[in-house]
Amino acid sequence: MRGQWLQRPGAGVQVLGIGCTHVKLLGQDTIVAVASAILTGETLSIEVLADESAQTILTWAQQLAASIQVEILVTDDADAMKTVADELGLEHQLCRAHVNRNVHDLIAKLGTQALEHPDRVPGKTELSVPQFLTDLQQLEELIKGLPHDGQQQLNTLAERYQVAPPPKPKAKASMWYRLRLLTLDWSENWSRLAFFQAWRGMRNETLDGTNNATERIIGQYIKERYRTMRGYKRKASILNVSGLTSWLGMQPAGYDLGEVV
Repeated sequence: MRGQWLQRPGAGVQVLGIGCTHVKLLGQDTIVAVASAILTGETLSIEVLADESAQTILTWAQQLAASIQVEILVTDDADAMKTVADELGLEHQLCRAHVNRNVHDLIAKLGTQALEHPDRVPGKTELSVPQFLTDLQQLEELIKGLPHDGQQQLNTLAERYQVAPPPKPKAKASMWYRLRLLTLDWSENWSRLAFFQAWRGMRNETLDGTNNATERIIGQYIKERYRTMRGYKRKASILNVSGLTSWLGMQPAGYDLGEVV
């Protein structure tokens, strides 16, 4: 795996953002990883990865973290990214945009099920469909609003649904058990979601809690250029085209292209 640096910041990068996207290489789905400096929006590195497993992303991210003074990692909410942050020993901010979208979609599905064809209430519990719907609304408001007592409220929700039994072998998980897993997951990951609220950089910089810098690079310099193509024929072309467009995007207005041609 060859890390392709577009920009090597001399003073280091306190906050590193990483993300993955997909393009076609000889008709095959291919993963492109992007690293950005969250505070400046600069593209740091673009690489083609074999897969999106935690180990593969970790190997690539270790090369980046070892070269710059990273303190914080910003990513989407995939479990692999949480593993990477923990293995690197970095503070971790989950992208609020990704989380809000994913939580909204899941809550909408659970809410529709509860209204139209709810699962049987687990026996010997105080759970009910009206309470379930209320808790869904509260959960979405907590994730979107990030109140100061959000961790405590999530803990209460998670405790309420611990009585929901897991599915039997080969059976589908009930809506009660799915909410048990969801509330427990966000109770355990609250610090990753709300980290940005208290963080201040060395020059009093702040974070907005998103991975927008990385997503902007992917959207403008990889996916947008890729839409005009029918796919790539060589791995080198993915790196060269994406790298060049990203590098050009970092240059100031009026930059003399004669210097590179």
